[in-house]
Amino acid sequence: MSQHGRRALFYVLTLIFLILGTSVVFFAQGWRMDLPSFHISKVGGIYVHSYPENADIFLNGRSMQNQSGFLSRGTLISNLFPKTYHLALTAAGYDDWNENVAVDPSLVADHQYAVLIPASAAYAATDTVASFDAGTNGILSESSSGKIMVNGKTIGSGKMIAVSPDMRSLIFQTSNGAIVFADLAEATTTNVSELFAEKGFSPVPEVQFSFDPSDDGAVFAVNAQKVEWFEMRENSGVTVSAASKGTVITGNLAVSPSTAAWTHLLGKNDTASSTLVFYDLSLKTIATTTVALGSPVKELSWVTGNLLGILSQDGSFFLYDTNQRTLQKIADDVRSASATQDGSRIAALESRSLEIFTLGDPSGYYRFNLPNVADAQGTAWYRDDDHLFIFYADHVAFLDLEDAGLTNYATVARGTSPQYNPDANALYLIDPQSRLIQFNFPR
Repeated sequence: MSQHGRRALFYVLTLIFLILGTSVVFFAQGWRMDLPSFHISKVGGIYVHSYPENADIFLNGRSMQNQSGFLSRGTLISNLFPKTYHLALTAAGYDDWNENVAVDPSLVADHQYAVLIPASAAYAATDTVASFDAGTNGILSESSSGKIMVNGKTIGSGKMIAVSPDMRSLIFQTSNGAIVFADLAEATTTNVSELFAEKGFSPVPEVQFSFDPSDDGAVFAVNAQKVEWFEMRENSGVTVSAASKGTVITGNLAVSPSTAAWTHLLGKNDTASSTLVFYDLSLKTIATTTVALGSPVKELSWVTGNLLGILSQDGSFFLYDTNQRTLQKIADDVRSASATQDGSRIAALESRSLEIFTLGDPSGYYRFNLPNVADAQGTAWYRDDDHLFIFYADHVAFLDLEDAGLTNYATVARGTSPQYNPDANALYLIDPQSRLIQFNFPR
């Protein structure tokens, strides 16, 4: 080969090296050529983790391999040009899941909590039911005919009043008005009507009962005048607190494993002041603090061990820190509120929207204009803390916090009296035919 030829070959090979080297560098940096549009841009991806994990995945109608397995909890769909894709998940026994996902250059759109809704329910009781309580140890139900049943076994008849958190104890009222304590663990029943009447807790509809979480034989009873602690197995009662002159006990009793809380109200409307009362369950001691809320308390609920949620009758929602003794207003116009199990998030259902607050993280704020939000009655957190059940008068809907367009906001089922058990990951409700049904969500 001549010197001129060798020089030409060198230049050609150098050019090829530069082109290939540059292409490799650009490829490694995420640049791709979109052949239909002949446009070069950086690519991104979509990560999806479905529940159930074996769901079929489709992107713009094309089947994608589900990569979930021992080494991976989800599926990464990579090398996607920046645009909006239609992502669909399907699985036998579940409703389809759909989302329009925007992919940005060099970024991965994350859908790691894609929960599919069960398409059908199982019957959870043999008889039609009027009320029920579903827990880790089974189901307590009151049939339409008045039979009280534990996991299908009849233990008496009447109306359920209160159930212990571990479902080992029950208080119910018989058709003739007697109040009965049932020790389900020991399979015994005790008529406690005289005890309650002696302590001033009759008639029952004016009384709120709450079991001590650490003692399934102990129950708090609250009316407008006092708080009583009953030891049911010993058939005895002790007054814990009484309303002072000019005050009444308002709201409800909120009981955590360590502390019970309630309020005494003095005055009305804009002149009202409430005294928060805290009772240490182990030390049997009382502590109080006065807070000016501007409205009587409607509901108390423990968010964490030291954070008490306070919903006033004018719709204001507060958090009271028992350690710092500070009161923080969170939202207005609230009709009901619920917290995640760890207390990190609060859902505030308002007249015109649903607000989500992530405590200590302003970026974790969400606001949803839900369909028929004025008809919603309450919420319950799904166990991943990224979904919510929305309870309406006649049905239950399911909300994904990342579903800003409400694409997957769907009705789970029609019915009343819904309860969600996170341990069983099951939703229970009474269907229009008065049957107790159970939706088992994917684990």
